[in-house]
Amino acid sequence: MLEQAQRKIEELYLQNIELIEADAEYINFNDESFDVILCSAAIVYFTDIPAALRKWLKKGGVIGFSCCSQESCEAPPILEVCAKYGISLTNINEPTGTPEKCHNLLRKIGFQDIKVNTQQFGFYRSLEQAREWNGGWFHPGENPLLQVSAEQMEKLKIEYRNQIEAMVTEQGVWYENMTIFVTGCK
Repeated sequence: MLEQAQRKIEELYLQNIELIEADAEYINFNDESFDVILCSAAIVYFTDIPAALRKWLKKGGVIGFSCCSQESCEAPPILEVCAKYGISLTNINEPTGTPEKCHNLLRKIGFQDIKVNTQQFGFYRSLEQAREWNGGWFHPGENPLLQVSAEQMEKLKIEYRNQIEAMVTEQGVWYENMTIFVTGCK
């Protein structure tokens, strides 16, 4: 991504941009260093979203971020299947998974002029496509599925396929991909 960004900077003859490769949550910027922060679909990976936004953004600064809904990317059937087998997964979109949660997140830390919009990027897939789950779960802090035996994983996958088959319609199986777009002023 940095190489692609560098090419675009050079193509546009931009001079005031510095690219940094670092873990965004642990990078040591001075407090209130930024006028604008944009984060596309990665804010959910921060362990303390409010602290990061309070620290880095200047008073009057603007935050813009996007995230998926808590219903996206087949999270509900995966969570349900795993819970049935005593495996507790945390939904990565929990702190931001609805428009209301996103609005409240910014409001609670003092942001104003908060705007929240959604856009549906979902689509129908064939039953064959929808039935395929690699057994993965994306979460920055935990993934109990990495500790599951091959035998138990096979049971989870069978149960998941059963869940998906119950969701099929004439059009196929809906793949929810609701994206939430949020802006606010500090």
